Amino acid sequence: MPPWFYNYLEMITKYFIVFIFLSPLSLKAQFEDHNWILGYLSGFGPHTMQFDFNENELRITNYHSNYKVDHGNAIISTPDGKNILAMSNGYTIYNRNLDTMVNGGRINLKTAFYSIYGSSLPQSVLILNLPNAPQLYKVLYFWEDQPRRDSFIQVNRLLQATINIELENGLGRVIESDVLVDDDAFEFGKLQACRHANGRDWWIVIPRRYSKQILVYLLEPQGIRKSHEVELPIPIKTGIGQAQFSPDGTKYGISQSQDNFRQGDYLELFDFDRCAGLISNMKSIHIPDTLGSGGLAFSPDSRKLYFGTSKRIYQFDLTQSDVAKSKVLVGSYGGLIDSFFSGAECNTGPMVLAPDHKIYIATTTGTYWMHTIEYPDSLGAACRFKEGSLHLPSPNTRSVPSYPNFRLGPIDGSICDSLGIDNIPLARWRYEKNSTNDLTIHFRDLSGFQPTEWSWDFGDLNSGVENYSSVQHPSHLFSINGIYTVCLTARNSSGSHSLCKNIDIQVTNNADQHKTIETLYQLSYYPTHEKIMIQSPQNSDPVYIELINHQAYSLAKFDHVTLPFEISTVNWKPGIYYVRIYNKNIWFVQKLLII
Repeated sequence: MPPWFYNYLEMITKYFIVFIFLSPLSLKAQFEDHNWILGYLSGFGPHTMQFDFNENELRITNYHSNYKVDHGNAIISTPDGKNILAMSNGYTIYNRNLDTMVNGGRINLKTAFYSIYGSSLPQSVLILNLPNAPQLYKVLYFWEDQPRRDSFIQVNRLLQATINIELENGLGRVIESDVLVDDDAFEFGKLQACRHANGRDWWIVIPRRYSKQILVYLLEPQGIRKSHEVELPIPIKTGIGQAQFSPDGTKYGISQSQDNFRQGDYLELFDFDRCAGLISNMKSIHIPDTLGSGGLAFSPDSRKLYFGTSKRIYQFDLTQSDVAKSKVLVGSYGGLIDSFFSGAECNTGPMVLAPDHKIYIATTTGTYWMHTIEYPDSLGAACRFKEGSLHLPSPNTRSVPSYPNFRLGPIDGSICDSLGIDNIPLARWRYEKNSTNDLTIHFRDLSGFQPTEWSWDFGDLNSGVENYSSVQHPSHLFSINGIYTVCLTARNSSGSHSLCKNIDIQVTNNADQHKTIETLYQLSYYPTHEKIMIQSPQNSDPVYIELINHQAYSLAKFDHVTLPFEISTVNWKPGIYYVRIYNKNIWFVQKLLII
């Protein structure tokens, strides 16, 4: 057999082995947060927007629908992230078509406040899959009563509804609603969840208002139940704000605004034990801005925390022994006005860490703008707060979706690791082009389930040892124009997972890169003879040739071949293919249509 046959066989074997080992992992993929629905509460359209995080770049699509949203906003997608399953504003449950789900208009019927547009409290509704029941989803939401002396809204009941997503031809049906979970003096929203250390169940945590207690519930296959209360050394500074868990589940934070903002804001920070659901080591940090609380979010690496007032964004370094002293101002309101719609200041409001590992920040009222923190893992100004980085196609009412970290698994080896679920990484990544050099690409690791090692292969063999990297977020200078297959393997002590994607590098500002494949190499396709002929009138050096299909899969590789060289196309299916050729200096790519 010729040498290329063994190379081809080795390649096929490699991909076959990868397929066999990674197929079970696809069942575990947790991309339920990859679609958001945002919009305006009333009177303008109505318009809603879908944020789709399934591709390398965020895609925003505008829809006409009846979905009205204020603060309360929860969405859940299929485990592969491709399709929305359900959403709720706390007063209605909607299906994937943005229509009211069957029986979904009957939740929270007895509430007395804000039922027209949805809940006015941030993080007042949450949707989770019932463990071990893939067809059943639990919607948790607060019952809100009219203001009384101790608060502007009474939140005294936690309710639940159940969706069977398999009914109504996959559109889902609410099979029960307004089922009481608990009566208590709940905080103003701040309904948040974190994965149990067993990798299956969910801890659900809600502060009790004006008290020293935090209420802890457990969602398990049997349903939701109250687990315990945590007694704190001092009272929580009750107010409007957000609650978040760090992505690794070790920290729990609350942002609060006090006494109509006159007392400033407070950050309440705790350690969290995912095994026992215990909250400890309370830190109460006063931020005397008196500007009103915007929001709170953790960085993807769980080492930084971002706290927003309505006009300033602060970063805290959680690796420091004195977290309060690590406070750094990383962003300020720069005067952006929504002159097209509301005429309002585009202040900084609620925050959320997105699947692309950016932090998205809503404004404090209905506007066409959102802000972002581009690189939250970076310290100080390097995190890059960008005011008005998103100009939206429709106005958004101070809303960001509420969801937990779906890509957090068990604590392997802990006393709670009793279900045989392994915390195997799930490789994910995105890339950005350099603004001054199109050949330089910046890669961002987005992998889930806590990898500890990263191996990158940029598919650019001409770059030598620079073709590989073990840095989590590397940059690579590609050799020349071309289509490159970039692979990331994420590892930890439980296993590994690889993800390969194709990226197209095109540069036109370098004279050497204007040389086309036709000038240095001649590629001819002979349909009647079912073959490709590659020749070179200018180059006699041996070359490397690779065949790629339109899905960026490598079909065959031919190393150290001398031109002219023939490749048989017998049994090739009609479609688009790419021929990559490189010698010791440069890559060339030619698109080929097989008919």
